[in-house]
Amino acid sequence: MSIPKEPRQLMINLMYLVLTAMLAINVSSEILNAFKIINKSINRSIANIGEKNSGTLANFASALQDPKVIGDPAKKARIEAAMLRAKEVTEISKVMADKIAGYRNEIIKASGGFKPEIDAASGDSVLVAESNLDAATMVMIENKKRGVLMKDELSKFKDDLSKLAAPRDSSMDLFVKAMDSILPITFDYGTKSNTGTSEEWAFHNFHMVPTIGATTILDKYISDVKNSENIALDQIWAQAFGEKQKNPKIIQIMNQFALINAPENTYLLPGEKYKSKLMIGSYNTSNSQSVYIAVNGSPRPVVNGEATYETVADSKPGEHILNITGTIYDPNLKQQVAVTPIKASYFVGTAGATISLDKMNVFYIGVDNPITISASGVKMENLIINPSSNITYTRGAKPGEYFVRVTGPGGTKGTIALSGKRNDGLGVENFGTREYRIKKIPDPIIKYMKSQGPRLRVDLARVGLGPEAILENFDFDCKFDVIGYTLTVISKGEEQNYEIKGPFINSNPNAVKAMKALKAKDQLIFEEIRVMGCDKVLRKMPQLAFILVN
Repeated sequence: MSIPKEPRQLMINLMYLVLTAMLAINVSSEILNAFKIINKSINRSIANIGEKNSGTLANFASALQDPKVIGDPAKKARIEAAMLRAKEVTEISKVMADKIAGYRNEIIKASGGFKPEIDAASGDSVLVAESNLDAATMVMIENKKRGVLMKDELSKFKDDLSKLAAPRDSSMDLFVKAMDSILPITFDYGTKSNTGTSEEWAFHNFHMVPTIGATTILDKYISDVKNSENIALDQIWAQAFGEKQKNPKIIQIMNQFALINAPENTYLLPGEKYKSKLMIGSYNTSNSQSVYIAVNGSPRPVVNGEATYETVADSKPGEHILNITGTIYDPNLKQQVAVTPIKASYFVGTAGATISLDKMNVFYIGVDNPITISASGVKMENLIINPSSNITYTRGAKPGEYFVRVTGPGGTKGTIALSGKRNDGLGVENFGTREYRIKKIPDPIIKYMKSQGPRLRVDLARVGLGPEAILENFDFDCKFDVIGYTLTVISKGEEQNYEIKGPFINSNPNAVKAMKALKAKDQLIFEEIRVMGCDKVLRKMPQLAFILVN
């Protein structure tokens, strides 16, 4: 049986289309698995850098609690202003990351979403169609054109971030230009760089890209956003405190070259080493002789474009200025070009530590006594706390926050010795020993119907539940419970005694009857009152007596 020519051609065309479709969707499992591995690594990186960024904001807040900062209005104002910029950086970063995550979710939804079951080996959600080639194209290029929008949004984000990170006293345009070369957000594709249009960028990144590949690309840009946030926060922190940053601090730019000073630490103790790496931007690593760098007129050897400067901090406290100069060979001018000099500085301080009792200048038995410890010249993680045997402590949630517990008896004393490892690792600083008084929690006041006598209305006496133990004017949250007492009723010269267990009179039915029968001129006495507070010590309190009146 033969097939007519036209139907035969139609069948061949259909078979070709089917084969083409099969080839298009046959993305190898190796490639898909590679995307999964990369994506998991990117997401771990996002989580880690997110914790670091949150820690930087927390450190700003902690710095504002430092007594030295509180006592220096100018420094406090500078840190507060920097913290506001840092918060704005975090806010615009979150908005940008959330937008990209939204585009990723649109692609996942367009591809069919996630399977109901979880991958048994990895514990991760599994895409219904991770090799789908249409979802990313449709969302990012064709129907919704999210790719064009995303590139424009990222470009604006980079510019806004750079402006927020710029020093308030610098040339904004020069700093933004320098930041652009440091931030990890780029729009390169293939052999082309940032010069391409948004449409070209979107096409080369998302056209016919499998769903798992598109989500990996978007997660990569979320990672770039969070890392850009980290760089901007480091720049703002450096401007507020002058401490070592992961990325070198941009000092000043002249044409295409810049001197860069990256100190390990700018706050030193006498005898500690100041160490800094010095560079000139746009350096050609193939020619070390093209760079000259000097500190205070003293040339520094340049290796692979980088010079190192070290000096030992002397015993004179205060700020020490370094004048950094340099030249670089300009191949266009065929001569050495002087780079604008910069000034760097480090501060020599004196080691010291303080313990601030957040309640009062004593430790009370049976409660958590909050204290705050701060130290200059050592990092908090290098602080060594050595209490006496009658003192234990736990760390609080905030930096420098601790809670002290003491054992009695009251009237004794306890000590806390402080020391710390120096920042340069060369020895331990001793900050001395502090002595503290240990006291028991004061006795509570016993009241009945909010009264201590000697007169009480008979109608109030009849309805009272029992005496209360109230701790007045005490800074700690410590409640006293009434454990038991003897209730005495004297009526017409006759005395009746009732033993009460716990705080309430109704625990003894006979006592309840006697209370209901009370009349004016009767006497009501609470004796042998026993109470216990948060220190778990049983205390016997003085009697409480009333004459009843109408």
